[in-house]
Amino acid sequence: MVAHSSMKVRSADLSQFLRDANVFVASSREAIERSAPHIYISALPFSSKDSLIYQTFLPMCKGIISVDTYGIDRHGGRLVMTLAGHEDEVTSAEYSPDGRFIGSSSKDGTVRIWNPRTGEEDMSPLRSGDGKVFSIAFAPNSRRLASGTKSGVICVWNISSIPAIFRRLFSHTGSVQCVIFSPDGSLIASASKDKTARLFNADTGDNLAVMIGHYAPLYAVTFSPDGRTLASCSDNHKVRFWHAATGEAATQSIKYPELHAHGISFSPDSTIIACGSSPSIRPLLGDIQLWDLQSHTKVATLEIGSHFRAIRFAPHGQSIVTGGKYDGALNICDLPRDMVEPTSRLIGKIASGICTVAFSPDGSYIVAAYHDGIIRIWDTGISVKVSRPLEAHREAIYVVATSSNGTLIVSGSSDKSVRVWDIRSGKMLFPPLLGHTGGVVSLSLSLDGNLIASGATDGAIILWNMRTGELVDQPMTGYTIYIKLLTFSPNSRLLASGLTDKTIRIWDVFSGKPSNLSPLLCQDSIRTISFSPDGQFIAAGDFGGRIYLWYTETGQPAHAPLNTVDTTIWAIKFTPDDTHTAFGEHQYRIPVPKVSARPQAPIPAGPDDYVYSVVYSSDNRFIASSVHQTVRLWDCATGALLATACGRGREHRISSVVFTPDNRTIVAGFGTAIRAWDVESILALEASSSRLNPVDALGITELKDGWLEAPSGELLLWIPEDYRAYTQVPPCTMLIANYRVVITADPGGLHAGEEWTSCWTGSDTS
Repeated sequence: MVAHSSMKVRSADLSQFLRDANVFVASSREAIERSAPHIYISALPFSSKDSLIYQTFLPMCKGIISVDTYGIDRHGGRLVMTLAGHEDEVTSAEYSPDGRFIGSSSKDGTVRIWNPRTGEEDMSPLRSGDGKVFSIAFAPNSRRLASGTKSGVICVWNISSIPAIFRRLFSHTGSVQCVIFSPDGSLIASASKDKTARLFNADTGDNLAVMIGHYAPLYAVTFSPDGRTLASCSDNHKVRFWHAATGEAATQSIKYPELHAHGISFSPDSTIIACGSSPSIRPLLGDIQLWDLQSHTKVATLEIGSHFRAIRFAPHGQSIVTGGKYDGALNICDLPRDMVEPTSRLIGKIASGICTVAFSPDGSYIVAAYHDGIIRIWDTGISVKVSRPLEAHREAIYVVATSSNGTLIVSGSSDKSVRVWDIRSGKMLFPPLLGHTGGVVSLSLSLDGNLIASGATDGAIILWNMRTGELVDQPMTGYTIYIKLLTFSPNSRLLASGLTDKTIRIWDVFSGKPSNLSPLLCQDSIRTISFSPDGQFIAAGDFGGRIYLWYTETGQPAHAPLNTVDTTIWAIKFTPDDTHTAFGEHQYRIPVPKVSARPQAPIPAGPDDYVYSVVYSSDNRFIASSVHQTVRLWDCATGALLATACGRGREHRISSVVFTPDNRTIVAGFGTAIRAWDVESILALEASSSRLNPVDALGITELKDGWLEAPSGELLLWIPEDYRAYTQVPPCTMLIANYRVVITADPGGLHAGEEWTSCWTGSDTS
């Protein structure tokens, strides 16, 4: 590639071109190593549009995908590399002092050693068998590494031997949250949830001192670069200082009124300590306090706006990097020498919290450990503007619903809000509807298009005006248990609520009070409630496989509970032929009110395919179910699996699925996002899956290790790790999320398979 670019970059900054080339290769290594054609097919389209590599080579290509991002970008070329291999949250990541390695620890119980140039592991995972690993630290000679574990054991690894050998240090009675070597390598300090910091001889393992004085679990401990002072911090608002040689208290502690100190870092000259803190009354926010160690006075406050425990001075001492514990924001704060008006700039933001951050020895790169199990390496040298996240839920979505006219989507979330969206544009019509004090777990929309009913873990039911978003009346309260299910009657006059106490309560919508009917009792926790189209009956299904039927007017049973199967009844649907259908392990058709049952077509599921949500289409053609990260579309009459649509996201399941009233669209909530798929497009794509182009196939096919594969095993497309949860491609017609990545095909068609070389023109076609 570089040979063709010589004329292009002659007038450009050659060093910047080479830097961009290094970032391009490192960030796309996963694709390039597996398949060289994907340098052009996958890696180039996903590279930063600001990089000289993208600007030089894209005009020389045709027939490749286009990538547009909203609320997220490829982080302006700053994201150099992702290291994937841990099977749980990464708790710590550090560069070795010589820059040859990156070490990481994880709740999966392993310590891993990576090559920061190639992104590969340099040795097999280190396992001590002492449980989750919360922290690591390299010795100054880069030959040893210490790790702190959940069991309270500190392991000291000799990573210069093959295989690596280790020695255990016993002393703590609680999990070790942080370990650190002294600058000369002779000592190891540790901080633990047993509320103590301890000092060990790094060679013999002897416990030299126990530092007592904190009254809450300790999360951080660090040596000053001159080796004289040790600092520790805990959740009791204090940072304490100790003589590094003896472990004795060195000076007065720093105490922040009404602040929780979480992260600490010394400046390279040992004169300043930076302390990350957050107000106890606003735990999601935070700032950095800079204190002069000689005068014990605060010299500056950096307001970052995120809660963080990850904080580190740069090697040159003129900046500090911080990582957001909840919002995943990575910031660099530049410090003027007079400490007046320090500035902060956002390096990048990932939808996963950050555990720790560290600079490379030369200060050019930052390594960050993330809750999603990924380690990310960032370039510090490029100043870019990072996109702001789009408006969406900030916490998990529990339930989605669609309006009777098919124009609105309503969602409820653990962030305690109800939100109303335009189904065409995906835009929020009103500010979040706030009123619940617990997560919103149930929704129902009246058929007359006037009301939204929401139920939450706070035990309250709230009615909202569907057209204005305003509160209709005071919340319906009186329960200390949460509202699992809500269903309006066909005439919108009654509202049935299913509670966690195995009862169904009926409410008069106009008065906002309970009806005169006694609670309807079930034998197990309720999973579904449905009114008959004429409103005469209420049916329910429970987790024990029982189906119930009552007369709406009297609340009396229309039949004794029907025992059908030993698995959950997920959905009940009244059909036009005066029966209702219940879905469990099988479908059941049940004449009303003379109740009997016979199994219909079974809906097969694998042993690990736990179903989270099931819904019938109103025309009785389809059943949609959510299993893990997929929506499955079934033939209602035969039980045949017709198609599968995929959500995206490493850890998110699809929690709720519904049809629009015209049955043309499936809407699902997963994680903090909402997706909509066109039903006919799903069916058409499934039927032609053997000849799909990469963009179409992405909508119905699971990604395998980040790759989209054809049925033959051919590699169609590689998706970068940070984009996989946010892709919107056909037949997905809408994605409502904090971040969105839209992938489209070239109008002239994609050059893939054996014809991939046709994508290269070798000259500027613009």
